[in-house]
Amino acid sequence: ILKILQELKDLSRDRLELIVQDAGSNQKLLQNIKSCLTERDSIFIEKDDGIFDGINKGIKNCNGKYILTIGSDDFVDANSLRCIINSIGDEDLLFCGVKLFEAKGKVRRIWRARKFSRWLYRLGAQYPHFGVIVKAEIYRNGLWFNNANKVNADYEFFSTLTKLKTLNVGYLNGVSVYMQLGGTSTRSPLNILRHQKLIFRFILRYEPDLILAPILKVIFKTEEVALAFMANEKVYF
Repeated sequence: ILKILQELKDLSRDRLELIVQDAGSNQKLLQNIKSCLTERDSIFIEKDDGIFDGINKGIKNCNGKYILTIGSDDFVDANSLRCIINSIGDEDLLFCGVKLFEAKGKVRRIWRARKFSRWLYRLGAQYPHFGVIVKAEIYRNGLWFNNANKVNADYEFFSTLTKLKTLNVGYLNGVSVYMQLGGTSTRSPLNILRHQKLIFRFILRYEPDLILAPILKVIFKTEEVALAFMANEKVYF
Protein backbone atom coordinates (compact mmCIF):
# COMPACT_ATOMS: atom_id res chain seq x y z
CA ILE A 1 0.00 0.00 0.00
CA LEU A 2 2.88 2.40 0.74
CA LYS A 3 4.21 1.85 -2.79
CA ILE A 4 0.87 2.95 -4.22
CA LEU A 5 0.78 6.03 -1.98
CA GLN A 6 4.29 6.98 -3.03
CA GLU A 7 3.33 6.49 -6.69
CA LEU A 8 0.40 8.89 -6.22
CA LYS A 9 2.41 11.77 -4.78
CA ASP A 10 2.76 13.51 -8.17
CA LEU A 11 -0.74 12.67 -9.40
CA SER A 12 -3.54 15.24 -9.30
CA ARG A 13 -5.91 14.00 -6.60
CA ASP A 14 -8.90 16.26 -7.19
CA ARG A 15 -10.89 13.40 -8.75
CA LEU A 16 -9.47 10.61 -6.62
CA GLU A 17 -10.41 9.41 -3.15
CA LEU A 18 -8.27 6.78 -1.47
CA ILE A 19 -9.85 4.59 1.20
CA VAL A 20 -7.56 2.37 3.26
CA GLN A 21 -9.41 -0.41 5.07
CA ASP A 22 -7.12 -1.96 7.67
CA ALA A 23 -7.82 -4.88 9.97
CA GLY A 24 -5.03 -4.05 12.42
CA SER A 25 -1.55 -3.43 11.01
CA ASN A 26 1.36 -2.39 13.20
CA GLN A 27 1.47 1.22 14.37
CA LYS A 28 4.57 2.16 12.40
CA LEU A 29 2.98 1.11 9.13
CA LEU A 30 -0.26 2.89 10.00
CA GLN A 31 1.59 6.10 10.78
CA ASN A 32 3.47 5.91 7.48
CA ILE A 33 0.18 5.40 5.65
CA LYS A 34 -1.52 8.29 7.41
CA SER A 35 1.34 10.62 6.56
CA CYS A 36 0.73 9.98 2.84
CA LEU A 37 -3.02 10.62 2.87
CA THR A 38 -4.70 13.84 1.77
CA GLU A 39 -7.81 15.52 3.15
CA ARG A 40 -9.87 13.64 0.57
CA ASP A 41 -8.61 10.28 1.79
CA SER A 42 -9.58 8.18 4.81
CA ILE A 43 -8.25 5.25 6.76
CA PHE A 44 -10.53 2.91 8.70
CA ILE A 45 -9.04 0.54 11.23
CA GLU A 46 -11.45 -2.20 12.28
CA LYS A 47 -11.44 -5.95 12.51
CA ASP A 48 -13.06 -7.90 9.70
CA ASP A 49 -14.26 -11.41 9.09
CA GLY A 50 -11.97 -12.24 6.19
CA ILE A 51 -10.88 -10.68 2.89
CA PHE A 52 -14.29 -10.09 1.37
CA ASP A 53 -15.78 -8.71 4.57
CA GLY A 54 -12.89 -6.23 4.60
CA ILE A 55 -13.53 -5.35 0.93
CA ASN A 56 -17.24 -4.79 1.65
CA LYS A 57 -16.38 -2.53 4.59
CA GLY A 58 -14.01 -0.53 2.42
CA ILE A 59 -16.59 -0.15 -0.35
CA LYS A 60 -19.21 1.08 2.14
CA ASN A 61 -16.76 3.74 3.31
CA CYS A 62 -16.24 5.08 -0.23
CA ASN A 63 -17.96 8.25 -1.38
CA GLY A 64 -17.01 8.17 -5.06
CA LYS A 65 -19.10 7.30 -8.11
CA TYR A 66 -16.69 4.55 -9.23
CA ILE A 67 -14.68 2.14 -7.12
CA LEU A 68 -11.53 0.12 -7.85
CA THR A 69 -10.60 -2.36 -5.10
CA ILE A 70 -7.08 -3.71 -4.77
CA GLY A 71 -5.26 -5.76 -2.15
CA SER A 72 -2.57 -4.45 0.18
CA ASP A 73 0.18 -6.28 -1.72
CA ASP A 74 -1.07 -5.27 -5.18
CA PHE A 75 -0.07 -2.22 -7.19
CA VAL A 76 -1.41 0.24 -9.74
CA ASP A 77 0.82 2.97 -11.14
CA ALA A 78 -0.02 6.64 -11.53
CA ASN A 79 -0.25 6.48 -15.35
CA SER A 80 -2.77 3.65 -15.18
CA LEU A 81 -4.83 5.52 -12.57
CA ARG A 82 -4.73 8.66 -14.70
CA CYS A 83 -5.93 6.67 -17.72
CA ILE A 84 -8.71 5.05 -15.68
CA ILE A 85 -9.92 8.40 -14.33
CA ASN A 86 -9.86 10.04 -17.77
CA SER A 87 -11.56 7.08 -19.50
CA ILE A 88 -14.60 6.76 -17.25
CA GLY A 89 -17.80 7.75 -19.01
CA ASP A 90 -21.08 6.25 -17.87
CA GLU A 91 -20.08 2.58 -17.75
CA ASP A 92 -21.39 0.23 -15.09
CA LEU A 93 -18.21 -1.84 -15.30
CA LEU A 94 -14.83 -0.87 -16.73
CA PHE A 95 -12.31 -3.72 -17.10
CA CYS A 96 -8.55 -3.34 -17.28
CA GLY A 97 -5.80 -5.96 -17.47
CA VAL A 98 -4.19 -7.68 -14.49
CA LYS A 99 -0.60 -8.87 -14.42
CA LEU A 100 0.15 -11.50 -11.80
CA PHE A 101 3.73 -11.47 -10.55
CA GLU A 102 5.78 -13.50 -8.13
CA ALA A 103 7.69 -12.12 -5.14
CA LYS A 104 10.87 -11.50 -7.21
CA GLY A 105 8.91 -9.43 -9.73
CA LYS A 106 8.61 -11.87 -12.64
CA VAL A 107 5.20 -11.61 -14.35
CA ARG A 108 3.80 -15.14 -14.58
CA ARG A 109 0.31 -14.52 -15.97
CA ILE A 110 -1.32 -11.73 -17.92
CA TRP A 111 -5.05 -11.48 -17.48
CA ARG A 112 -6.25 -9.32 -20.38
CA ALA A 113 -9.51 -7.41 -20.29
CA ARG A 114 -11.67 -9.91 -22.17
CA LYS A 115 -15.32 -9.51 -23.13
CA PHE A 116 -17.72 -9.80 -20.21
CA SER A 117 -20.51 -12.27 -20.96
CA ARG A 118 -22.41 -15.17 -19.44
CA TRP A 119 -21.45 -17.41 -22.34
CA LEU A 120 -17.73 -16.81 -21.80
CA TYR A 121 -18.27 -17.48 -18.09
CA ARG A 122 -19.84 -20.82 -19.01
CA LEU A 123 -16.80 -21.58 -21.16
CA GLY A 124 -14.39 -21.02 -18.29
CA ALA A 125 -13.49 -17.32 -18.51
CA GLN A 126 -12.93 -15.67 -15.16
CA TYR A 127 -12.75 -12.01 -14.25
CA PRO A 128 -10.43 -10.58 -11.57
CA HIS A 129 -12.21 -8.36 -9.05
CA PHE A 130 -8.99 -6.35 -8.69
CA GLY A 131 -9.17 -5.55 -12.40
CA VAL A 132 -12.62 -3.97 -12.65
CA ILE A 133 -13.82 -0.48 -11.86
CA VAL A 134 -17.42 -0.73 -10.67
CA LYS A 135 -20.07 1.99 -10.58
CA ALA A 136 -20.73 2.45 -6.87
CA GLU A 137 -24.50 2.22 -7.21
CA ILE A 138 -24.17 -1.45 -8.20
CA TYR A 139 -22.85 -2.15 -4.71
CA ARG A 140 -25.25 0.28 -3.08
CA ASN A 141 -28.18 -1.42 -4.78
CA GLY A 142 -27.36 -4.58 -2.81
CA LEU A 143 -24.78 -6.53 -4.81
CA TRP A 144 -21.96 -7.14 -2.31
CA PHE A 145 -19.37 -9.86 -2.01
CA ASN A 146 -21.02 -12.74 -0.14
CA ASN A 147 -18.82 -13.12 2.93
CA ALA A 148 -20.36 -16.51 3.70
CA ASN A 149 -18.52 -17.64 0.56
CA LYS A 150 -15.13 -17.01 2.15
CA VAL A 151 -12.73 -17.88 -0.70
CA ASN A 152 -14.61 -17.52 -3.97
CA ALA A 153 -17.07 -14.70 -3.26
CA ASP A 154 -15.61 -12.95 -6.33
CA TYR A 155 -16.63 -15.90 -8.53
CA GLU A 156 -20.19 -15.65 -7.17
CA PHE A 157 -20.14 -11.85 -7.59
CA PHE A 158 -19.27 -12.02 -11.29
CA SER A 159 -21.68 -14.91 -11.84
CA THR A 160 -24.48 -12.64 -10.63
CA LEU A 161 -23.27 -9.74 -12.77
CA THR A 162 -23.18 -11.85 -15.95
CA LYS A 163 -26.92 -12.45 -15.56
CA LEU A 164 -27.73 -8.75 -15.75
CA LYS A 165 -28.83 -7.80 -19.25
CA THR A 166 -28.52 -4.02 -19.22
CA LEU A 167 -24.94 -3.47 -18.07
CA ASN A 168 -22.86 -0.89 -19.92
CA VAL A 169 -19.38 -2.46 -20.00
CA GLY A 170 -16.15 -0.81 -21.09
CA TYR A 171 -12.62 -2.12 -21.59
CA LEU A 172 -9.23 -0.45 -21.12
CA ASN A 173 -6.36 -1.77 -23.21
CA GLY A 174 -2.84 -1.01 -22.12
CA VAL A 175 -3.83 -0.43 -18.49
CA SER A 176 -2.87 -2.96 -15.83
CA VAL A 177 -3.20 -3.62 -12.14
CA TYR A 178 -0.32 -5.68 -10.76
CA MET A 179 -1.39 -8.47 -8.43
CA GLN A 180 1.11 -10.47 -6.40
CA LEU A 181 0.79 -14.24 -6.46
CA GLY A 182 0.66 -16.04 -3.14
CA GLY A 183 -2.70 -14.86 -1.83
CA THR A 184 -5.40 -16.98 -0.24
CA SER A 185 -6.27 -18.89 -3.39
CA THR A 186 -2.81 -19.06 -5.02
CA ARG A 187 -0.55 -19.66 -2.00
CA SER A 188 0.17 -23.30 -2.85
CA PRO A 189 -1.04 -26.11 -5.17
CA LEU A 190 -3.12 -27.43 -2.25
CA ASN A 191 -4.78 -24.04 -1.79
CA ILE A 192 -5.51 -23.88 -5.52
CA LEU A 193 -7.16 -27.33 -5.39
CA ARG A 194 -9.23 -26.34 -2.37
CA HIS A 195 -10.28 -23.17 -4.11
CA GLN A 196 -11.39 -25.08 -7.21
CA LYS A 197 -13.29 -27.58 -5.05
CA LEU A 198 -15.23 -24.72 -3.46
CA ILE A 199 -16.02 -23.22 -6.87
CA PHE A 200 -17.22 -26.60 -8.16
CA ARG A 201 -19.40 -27.09 -5.08
CA PHE A 202 -20.89 -23.63 -5.57
CA ILE A 203 -21.65 -24.39 -9.24
CA LEU A 204 -23.33 -27.71 -8.46
CA ARG A 205 -25.52 -26.12 -5.84
CA TYR A 206 -26.43 -22.77 -7.38
CA GLU A 207 -25.23 -22.38 -11.00
CA PRO A 208 -25.50 -25.73 -12.88
CA ASP A 209 -25.21 -24.02 -16.28
CA LEU A 210 -21.56 -23.31 -15.35
CA ILE A 211 -20.75 -27.01 -14.87
CA LEU A 212 -18.14 -27.10 -17.68
CA ALA A 213 -16.43 -23.84 -16.63
CA PRO A 214 -13.93 -25.35 -14.13
CA ILE A 215 -12.74 -27.79 -16.79
CA LEU A 216 -12.62 -25.41 -19.74
CA LYS A 217 -10.94 -22.58 -17.85
CA VAL A 218 -7.56 -24.27 -18.43
CA ILE A 219 -7.79 -22.80 -21.95
CA PHE A 220 -7.84 -19.27 -20.56
CA LYS A 221 -5.18 -20.01 -17.93
CA THR A 222 -2.89 -21.37 -20.67
CA GLU A 223 -3.41 -18.16 -22.63
CA GLU A 224 -2.52 -16.06 -19.55
CA VAL A 225 0.72 -17.99 -18.98
CA ALA A 226 1.60 -17.83 -22.70
CA LEU A 227 1.07 -14.05 -22.83
CA ALA A 228 3.36 -13.60 -19.82
CA PHE A 229 5.99 -15.89 -21.33
CA MET A 230 6.01 -13.91 -24.58
CA ALA A 231 6.10 -10.57 -22.76
CA ASN A 232 8.99 -11.73 -20.52
CA GLU A 233 8.26 -8.86 -18.16
CA LYS A 234 9.66 -8.12 -14.74
CA VAL A 235 8.24 -5.44 -12.48
CA TYR A 236 10.31 -3.27 -10.17
CA PHE A 237 8.51 -1.56 -7.31
